[in-house]
Amino acid sequence: MQQALARYTQEEEEVSGATDDMNLLAWNYLGMGGSLGSPKMLHLHRLIYSTKAQVIFVSETRNSKLSKTDLINRFNVNNNHVVHANGLLGGLWLLLNYDVDVEVLESSPNFLFCMCDHKFLHKRFGLVCVYGDPHHQITDLSWRQVQNIFTKYQNMPIICMVDLYNIMDVKEKLGPRPAIMGVLSLTFVA
Repeated sequence: MQQALARYTQEEEEVSGATDDMNLLAWNYLGMGGSLGSPKMLHLHRLIYSTKAQVIFVSETRNSKLSKTDLINRFNVNNNHVVHANGLLGGLWLLLNYDVDVEVLESSPNFLFCMCDHKFLHKRFGLVCVYGDPHHQITDLSWRQVQNIFTKYQNMPIICMVDLYNIMDVKEKLGPRPAIMGVLSLTFVA
């Protein structure tokens, strides 16, 4: 595993220069896998590298122990914002590479709102990251927050990275557990 990590770190150092695109990555992680050396963390590292993501939103980390420095060192990012999990519930990471500066304006266990500046593209944009309430008790509140931001900053481009924690049709459900029909019938107001 250390050899694979060393190889990816070396390859990252060879990548230089900005492009005309901006790559973003959002992922519901379902728990970070124990430590920063776990297979899940190695996979996330590879995913960040292979997509050349400049902004990475990771939800449901289920972690409250890692520091900003731990994440900067592990993922070779310039900055990050961490919302620690409450026990084994939630947890958000916003990881940013050297191309993007960010100012976090609002932060909660289910919601982040940031102002971002892309250094090379000379673009300013808003970034909304939402981790859907798994129990659907504050879904309406989350959508009102998003709606308020779009109203307040209506002349600014805003990117939304959202994990709704919902499926709209039973055919979307994969895995050993059956779909919960009550959750499927919920509606969202945008």
